[in-house]
Amino acid sequence: MISPDQKEINIQLLRGAYCIKRIFQTQKTSETKQMLIRFLGLEKGLFRLFCAFSAIMTVLFATTTVLMYSALGTSQRLGRS
Repeated sequence: MISPDQKEINIQLLRGAYCIKRIFQTQKTSETKQMLIRFLGLEKGLFRLFCAFSAIMTVLFATTTVLMYSALGTSQRLGRS
């Protein structure tokens, strides 16, 4: 079951993707301009999207670091035998 926090992040990610698509259109409509204002707000939008992205990148970096050191340790042990 999805927690309310996870559900909110999923909704924000979907909204963010839609906003990004609309923002990069060549002609801006009033709806797109309103989305820009909402998307760049600190309470929601880009700030929350950045926080979610930052958390994901931290986990990926930590996982990659652990795997690299594990592989280095394995190769050093194989070299000694």
